[in-house]
Amino acid sequence: MSDDEAPHSKPVDDAPNTAEKKQGMAALFHGVEKSAAEIESDEIRREKSRVAAASIAADVRERIAGSGLALTTGKGKSVVEEQEAVTKQEIDQKPSGFRTDIVDHRLSLASLADKYSTTINSRNPLKSQGLSPRDIVERAKRHGPNALTPPRRTPWYWKFLQCLGNLFNVLLGAAGTGYLITYAINQVDYFENAYIGCILISVAFINAGIEFYELQKIAAILGSFTNLIPAQAEVIRSGQLKTVLAQEIVPGDIAVIRAGAKVPADMVLFNSTDCKVDMSSLTGESDPLGRTALENGAPPDVEAIDAPNVVFNGSVIVSGEAYGIVIGTGDATVLGKIAELTKAEKKRRSPLSSEIHRFCHTISVLATITALIFFLFAVARGRNFNYALTFGIGILVAWIPQGLAVTVTMLLTIAGRRMAERSVLVKDLHGVETLGAVTMLATDKTGTLTKNEMTVVNLYTSGVVWFAGPGGPNECPVGERPLKMDGSGIPQILHMSATCTRARFDRTDVPLEQRVALGDATEAGLLRWAGSRLMNIDKLPVLYPKVFEVPFTSDTKCHISIHRKGHLTGGLTLHMKGAPEVVWKRCSTVWIDGKAVPIAETDEKRFVDAHAKMCAKGHRVLAFAMLQLHGKKYPDNWKFDKEKNNFPTTDLTFVGLVSLEDPPKTGVRQAIGKVRGAGIKVVMVTGDHPLTAESVGRSINLVTSLSPTRLSYHDDLPVARPIRDRDNTSCVILSGSVLPHLTDSDWLHILLHDEVVFARTSPAQKLDIVTRAQALGHIVGVTGDGVNDAAALKKADLGIAMNKTGSDVSKEAAGMVLLDDDFATIVKGILEGRLIFWNLKKAIKYSLTHIMAEVIPYLLFVLVPIPQCLTSIQILAVDLGFELFITLSFAFEPPEDEELIMKMPPRRPVTEESIMAVMHARRLRRDAKRRAMDEEIAAEAGEAGLSRENENAEDDGGVRSDSHEGIPLGVATYTDSHMLMARLVDEDAELLMEDIRQQNVVGAEAAEAAAARIRSRYEKLWFEVRAVLTQPGYWRAQYRAWRELTQGFIVGERLVDGDVMMWAYLEGGVIECCGGLATFFAVLWFSFGISGADAVRAQKGRRYFLPHSPPLELGNGSYVLGDAQFEALKQAQSGFYLSVLIIQVWNLFACKARLRLPFGKFMVENPKTWYALLAGCAVGFFIVYTPLMNALFFTSMNVDPIFLLVPMSFGGFLLLYSIFRRLVLQRVNPDERSASVEGLNMAPSNWSLSDRSKASTSGHRRGLLSGLRIGKIVTTDS
Repeated sequence: MSDDEAPHSKPVDDAPNTAEKKQGMAALFHGVEKSAAEIESDEIRREKSRVAAASIAADVRERIAGSGLALTTGKGKSVVEEQEAVTKQEIDQKPSGFRTDIVDHRLSLASLADKYSTTINSRNPLKSQGLSPRDIVERAKRHGPNALTPPRRTPWYWKFLQCLGNLFNVLLGAAGTGYLITYAINQVDYFENAYIGCILISVAFINAGIEFYELQKIAAILGSFTNLIPAQAEVIRSGQLKTVLAQEIVPGDIAVIRAGAKVPADMVLFNSTDCKVDMSSLTGESDPLGRTALENGAPPDVEAIDAPNVVFNGSVIVSGEAYGIVIGTGDATVLGKIAELTKAEKKRRSPLSSEIHRFCHTISVLATITALIFFLFAVARGRNFNYALTFGIGILVAWIPQGLAVTVTMLLTIAGRRMAERSVLVKDLHGVETLGAVTMLATDKTGTLTKNEMTVVNLYTSGVVWFAGPGGPNECPVGERPLKMDGSGIPQILHMSATCTRARFDRTDVPLEQRVALGDATEAGLLRWAGSRLMNIDKLPVLYPKVFEVPFTSDTKCHISIHRKGHLTGGLTLHMKGAPEVVWKRCSTVWIDGKAVPIAETDEKRFVDAHAKMCAKGHRVLAFAMLQLHGKKYPDNWKFDKEKNNFPTTDLTFVGLVSLEDPPKTGVRQAIGKVRGAGIKVVMVTGDHPLTAESVGRSINLVTSLSPTRLSYHDDLPVARPIRDRDNTSCVILSGSVLPHLTDSDWLHILLHDEVVFARTSPAQKLDIVTRAQALGHIVGVTGDGVNDAAALKKADLGIAMNKTGSDVSKEAAGMVLLDDDFATIVKGILEGRLIFWNLKKAIKYSLTHIMAEVIPYLLFVLVPIPQCLTSIQILAVDLGFELFITLSFAFEPPEDEELIMKMPPRRPVTEESIMAVMHARRLRRDAKRRAMDEEIAAEAGEAGLSRENENAEDDGGVRSDSHEGIPLGVATYTDSHMLMARLVDEDAELLMEDIRQQNVVGAEAAEAAAARIRSRYEKLWFEVRAVLTQPGYWRAQYRAWRELTQGFIVGERLVDGDVMMWAYLEGGVIECCGGLATFFAVLWFSFGISGADAVRAQKGRRYFLPHSPPLELGNGSYVLGDAQFEALKQAQSGFYLSVLIIQVWNLFACKARLRLPFGKFMVENPKTWYALLAGCAVGFFIVYTPLMNALFFTSMNVDPIFLLVPMSFGGFLLLYSIFRRLVLQRVNPDERSASVEGLNMAPSNWSLSDRSKASTSGHRRGLLSGLRIGKIVTTDS
């Protein structure tokens, strides 16, 4: 067989086994863990060097701050040399934080082909044979389709049952069942209980149905965005090049990947041509990486992620082409294993869910206990069982805000639809509110903050620095000149940018702005820039055809092309671009004022100055040179050859420098400034270089500190506590190599800094950052678009993915997707989230106010007793009638003051005090867990009878943890109140009971898992019933829960806090109840002559106010017949019902104002308010003044409207009282404002360079420049 064919083959040897493919993610990203001895020795060594490291770090930073922008450093090296040394040192220390279990890249090509039983030809890949049809069928059966296993879907009927398992729905269902039981016992006297019971059960199903419908609709929308693999791919099978569906690829296939294609599977290359791969989705690296085949495989110590002969599923080929053997498909790829990491992460409750859950639990317990007490009280008073049970259920129904679940769901749904109009897909109904509650926003850089495309910024020609960035002269920084097309050397650089390149446009039949530049990111940026300046960009390849080319390599660091471009002495011109230091050394002349002149010392100094300034801005810098080849030496028919090296590479003419950067997206700088102004910590978490990250951070308001702390090596530890200084913001910039060495104290100090940048991070490290922040009490939002962001997106309280540039795995893991990829939309989302929180709080405050008007009369009905003011069905008519319409209008409330809302701190801000409280509470819970488990062990050992000393010696003082640490639920004994709190109240209890969710099951097993979750939820309710009767610590737990609910957080606000409950249950609620009772007795007295004393005396007789009651003798000696008594009661109840409606109308306006007094345009500018009032009043009066409704709701259309003046007066008093109350609260407890952030540049701009150049003060400008001393970027051609 000829060398040209060089095939490699061997009988089938199966791919890596399944066990190896499913190793833990810790091994995937971290490798082998250190032993305890190694960790201990590291701790001792770090402790011994603590003082020395701190001293050295302080000395280095002092010298850095004093060096400014000098062209040489303290070591005598040039700026660029120093930068290269720093970069090399870091790379030598930490090649990659991303490890896999792949070893195939270390095999020789012959061994690799033998292992996968395929036939390849490394010299002529198109002559490879590949797999046979039989092999393909067998391997497809063995390995399955090349597709990521989608997240396990719960069957729709179990989802509905989960929605039905809401605590309020369970109580409503139980109350309805109780009513049906009383009807079954006595169908004559309790005939109305039949349809009351049916209505209550129906309400529970309607609540669940609405939530289920919204969840299903969101899931359907999300399905349209799911496309986990490329649709098609090219393979060589049986010696033929074929196009197949990507999901049909199997291990051992020979895949062909070309520029612009997405890699369909993990592959080891056996042939490549100038192949460069964009792996930013996996690693966060913004620069394309060269990939080439290795005949003998990679060295044994090289990880697959660093190996030049491996490409991974999900990467994009930016230039060249390659042929490779598929070594992993579907879930067995690195992409699939990262997706598995997202499945392993639990999603903790959203802040809103936690608070609603806690409130619902507390109110439900209170309602149940009250109903039980008064049921027993009624029985003790001699009432029969049916009567007592009906009364107890009535108390229960009165306490529960039946419309709360529907109200919250609808409010969030409406907010989600508003966000959808702003191109934001909200996958979780609570996602919008969570965004408004975040205290820390961790964001990726490449593709999220930046455009992920290189853009030309500056040119240097003929001793002049030109501004060539977007925006033209209007955006030109101070000290630079706007680009002029007739400037010396500029046309030459434009032509070289368009011809000395391997980049190309995807099409030429559309305008330039609609084209996509394919190829290396730097070359694509140059091509786009040249196209924007040259009218004939598409004709240049024809006018100046390329006759020879030497592409850029890491060895030559330059790109050479020769074109048929005539001049006075010949017909060929050589173009060169590349690293400035390389190109400059090859030049003997410089292009000045339209001609080549010998290089002088002043020219070299100008070159060094211009190069250093471009590097200081964090730009990538390229140099351009040319040589007009003399026709006598190089005639037009000259045959250039790389092997013969028969082309010139010296004595060129230097033309100029071009600097490029990956610019921030439009509006990102202003968006981050507003986010920070809202009191939210913005943290950059990127896989890119620390210097690049810092440079970008300075351009987008993320880094403003004049002297940031830089941690690149573990010797820089420990991290010092940040010093609070109004004049200088604390900032820390860390490399991923430092993270494994951080202690808990280091993490605490890092996250206490105002500005934090994590660079060179792996996916596992991003996940660790999120987990650490959550442990300190942060509500974390994460933005990202890459596969490497997926695990962090899933773990975060709210993951925010990009739609256009985002990977499918990241969109699947996130809770919110920005459809237009506009980072500035997050600011709108924060405002929307805060607005929906305030509107929800106002709606709940409004809705709860009428509860006391329902509960107190019920209590008086038994205690005094007075006639029943509202029946159970009338209570339902309040909660699900006019109340529902009016409450929903709060969803459309405009902000009282948009600017003020965005200047307020997050409602649960993280401070040093709150962190200490979280840590203290966590310690108490850990101790409680230990005590409970010790008791169980003692009981199993037969020592249960021993007394327990100091059983209640410790008390947590009412402080509980919001750290969301899980506590196992398998402990048998729960006598300790801390454990009861964790079991019954903690927001993560249900999540901990649902660990089965994390099992990788499908089909019938998924249904079984969902059934287990349903059972666990109801088992929890049954556990609580038993705890009420048998666990003394239960009451201590409830006391603490109520105290926490009323006291709120150490700092911040709750959805339902003491202010809301004071207004609803004591102030507004009592005023409303008094107005209703006044109307009730006014109707009895003025319409029927029945005084309050007569009503109480009649009610004690238990025979009156029924249709066939005996005559009632009044205090004045007159009598009221049975039918008149019944009519009097119905009219009085109708008056009470309408009183609640009217006073609630006044209460609506009283609850509209939270930050200001109830005056101003915002009080009346919501048109939905008037529609809701109209609809609510229509429903209320329809129930009272129509015969059909009179029969259904036991109301009377004969009630005189004149009595409505009574609730009108009480309503007016309630509004005046709310104004007085707001004035007092503003003086006693004024609202907090976020601390202002110094150094933010909020001037509008479309890109980044001018942002840095237009600093507000010269001192600030000097500080920024001095801070960029180590911010130089290695200037190579990617």
